[in-house]
Amino acid sequence: MSEKKSLIQIYKDILSTAWMSANEKGVISRLIDPETGEKSPVMIEDNTDNKKKKTAVLPIKENLVGLDSNEFLVIHPLNENPSKPASPVVDFLRRMMSVRLNWVLSTMLPELLVFAASPAKHDLLKPEQLDILTTLAEAGKDSANKFLKLLEASKAKNGHFSTIVSVYLTRGGVVNDKTYHRAAIVKFTLYEELIKAGDDNVVLGVKLSKKDRELFKKLFERVIPGLDNPQHYSTGSNANVAPFMDAMMNTFLKLFSITNDMVDNYKVVFSIPDLMSVPMEWSDELLDIDSLSSIVRLVPPQRGNEGDARVDEKLREEHSANMGNFKSTAEKDAAGNNFSRPQPTPQQPEPQKPAVNPNGTVSFNAVTSFNQQPQQTAAFVPPWENQPVTGFGNQNQSNNGKVSFSSLAVGQQAQTNFQGFQNQGRSTPFGGNSFGGGFSGV
Repeated sequence: MSEKKSLIQIYKDILSTAWMSANEKGVISRLIDPETGEKSPVMIEDNTDNKKKKTAVLPIKENLVGLDSNEFLVIHPLNENPSKPASPVVDFLRRMMSVRLNWVLSTMLPELLVFAASPAKHDLLKPEQLDILTTLAEAGKDSANKFLKLLEASKAKNGHFSTIVSVYLTRGGVVNDKTYHRAAIVKFTLYEELIKAGDDNVVLGVKLSKKDRELFKKLFERVIPGLDNPQHYSTGSNANVAPFMDAMMNTFLKLFSITNDMVDNYKVVFSIPDLMSVPMEWSDELLDIDSLSSIVRLVPPQRGNEGDARVDEKLREEHSANMGNFKSTAEKDAAGNNFSRPQPTPQQPEPQKPAVNPNGTVSFNAVTSFNQQPQQTAAFVPPWENQPVTGFGNQNQSNNGKVSFSSLAVGQQAQTNFQGFQNQGRSTPFGGNSFGGGFSGV
């Protein structure tokens, strides 16, 4: 490994995986518009201050002395309290990365189906890439449309964080028959629905043919090897430094490595490969998280980064519908007391309504994934129908003759999901209905 990175640089690298960044003053922002670079400050709840939402900042020197703690929250997720549950900051990072992971897969999988059903474009692939066509040989012109309906049904049931993949943090988790102090447990929610459906081939209320059901199973198995054993991607940790972060980040490393490999190997298939590729510049440093002890301890624990039993409770509620009978070995707070509190009811948007047009394209009477603001209908067409693929404008912009983000293959699905990420929480950042209204302020 090259010269050791500073703690601040490691945090910046972690933020970039979740579509976030920090300016020279350490103020953390999330991406709003990929074309203009517009950003919005990130707000996280302070569990030590009545869950007040505060502007998130990095622990640079200037923010550790004299910062207004009524308005700002210094993130320091690598300095965990080993006796407490996950903190709101760690849970916030989990949610943000889960959103990006599910968005990438929700864009990738339908585009692979579109390409497989378009023989005229198969010669774009090299010989070593042709196995994907063998796997998806049964793909038809309507396969992607049916898959999009499944995505909407799964989103309605499992939420934005778990449409395709769920990542759950727990104390005392078991991974591959070994018990760990902390664990990140993975479940492939939509694939499991395909597996457990009955002979009527109705999956989440969507009627499929037997051929399409088998096709979608093969699609998942090709893109995510070993997903029939989710513990292949789950990670446990007995680290002395930040075991929650250790388990979580190594789990996302496994999952994003899979999607990045697909983007790199089949870039010609995808309409927005650069946006689908996820940076993970922190991976070398976090492979041995205990080695970071000396730089982590240079910054003292920060308020709002303390573990909170309510995060444990919220995690269990959020995942109770799709985690089966999985149980953590820690069901109580740090004092050994059962912890209960009134819970907000997550408000999920109405699913998009895909419709097949007479010309065979797919359009949507769409709402954004997170803020339910209506959008114009967009045709669902392969990327090669709208070349060159450049720019990320919206449907009302001419974009100087370039193809806009909203007109790309599976464009409405990708745009809807991404704009939901962009627009959520503009008036109340990461609160209310944003990302399902979770406790941790996301």
